[in-house]
Amino acid sequence: MWAGEHARALTEAQKSLELNPSGTEANVTYAAALDFSGKPEQAIPFYERALQLSPRHPRRFIFETMLARVQLNAGQYDASEDTTRKVTQSRPDLVEPHLILAASLAYLDCRAEAAEIYQALKQMSPQGVEPPASWSRYADAATVRYLLDGLRRAGWEG
Repeated sequence: MWAGEHARALTEAQKSLELNPSGTEANVTYAAALDFSGKPEQAIPFYERALQLSPRHPRRFIFETMLARVQLNAGQYDASEDTTRKVTQSRPDLVEPHLILAASLAYLDCRAEAAEIYQALKQMSPQGVEPPASWSRYADAATVRYLLDGLRRAGWEG
């Protein structure tokens, strides 16, 4: 999927999950492959399962961020907001959860709060705030535009 081979990534991730259905990483990898292949609604249960399987996983904050992004992609703005608020409270130093939170709030028509979060993030990152490179790796360009439009609604000028 990082190499743009979404169908192959999805097939390989599915095989991995079949071999280890209780594996946290297998569930996360399959969920990511579904999301980047344009199937965010199908990805959500696999991220949720991964979080249930390993509630104390050292990369939990990353998995929760990925879940929040997929919830945003699926149009589940309230759920994305809830998930990102948890991540930003436990890891206020991370940029991507703040971006997802701002986009979710913008899509919820809470643009003033979205703009506040984006402006605070800009203060936190004087070198500039840009969307993660991973956002450009979606199979469908419309998904990338959708994510970026959420940020624009929050004040991003890119």
